[in-house]
Amino acid sequence: MIEQTLWVEKYRPRILDDCVIPDKLKKTLKGFVKKNEIPNIMFTGTQGTGKTTCAKALIRELNAEYIHINCSEASGKAMIEESVIPFASTISIQNPDTPKFILCDECDYLTSHAQATLRGVIEQFSLTTRFIFTANYPERIIAALKSRCTHFDMSIDKADKPELLMQFYKRCANILQENNVTFEQKPLGIFIAKHFPDFRKIINELQSYSSASGSIDAGILTLATDTIANSLFPLLKDKDFDGCRKWVSENLSSPEDVFTSLYNNLKDFVEPQQQPELILILAQYQDYATRVANQQINLMACFVEIMSSLKQ
Repeated sequence: MIEQTLWVEKYRPRILDDCVIPDKLKKTLKGFVKKNEIPNIMFTGTQGTGKTTCAKALIRELNAEYIHINCSEASGKAMIEESVIPFASTISIQNPDTPKFILCDECDYLTSHAQATLRGVIEQFSLTTRFIFTANYPERIIAALKSRCTHFDMSIDKADKPELLMQFYKRCANILQENNVTFEQKPLGIFIAKHFPDFRKIINELQSYSSASGSIDAGILTLATDTIANSLFPLLKDKDFDGCRKWVSENLSSPEDVFTSLYNNLKDFVEPQQQPELILILAQYQDYATRVANQQINLMACFVEIMSSLKQ
């Protein structure tokens, strides 16, 4: 068995008790498990807040069969016909007393047609299957799909933040200690607070910085905050089409991460007079991303248009 080298996956919580989420939400999810009565669920919130982690921990505690669908890559009706319906139409062999689960990650990228089709599928297979949806942008989900789910907003209230920050600090400290990485407490705490609650980004950056420097010190606070923009903008400005294609094929970043990164870092790479046009391009292709069949092609089309608009 190949050892998982990405910390964000190696240390992903496997049970609900280990998830860094508000106590009220944790108790509710554990209640579902205890009663073995699970509704269809929709987790929403910003990226890296534990939506997929909670879903997988819930499924694992039930010892349930499931499939995981990344809707940013498979967003149309064909995905439902080829993956969802064949899986949902049979009873679980692994655990006949528990429904099977279909985890639809980033369901805000599902086309409106696909979302409308899922309404009937959810009801048709309600005896055998439950759906768990995750979304960064719930406003993109049609009301009829939302109404068929119990909705949990993963946004963190101010009242819960201090306790969850402390929990996550301890988690990060344990990860560093287990990997023999020395760290200074104050810079680590500042760094975590700065990027909280994007747990995924924090862990990825800690691994990246410690690999390069051997420890966590004050230098991490000056670390470039956005590796996507730092790697993409030089390629776009140089009109390096092959380099952009290679970047798209080698990186697992979601389209939303890419659009957000380019938008947030425009001022550092693009002349002021060119920024409005690029914002319009990003907005256009972000909209396309909610309904295209192939996200990589859509990203490349966006990059081509950006390259055409940028002056060297």
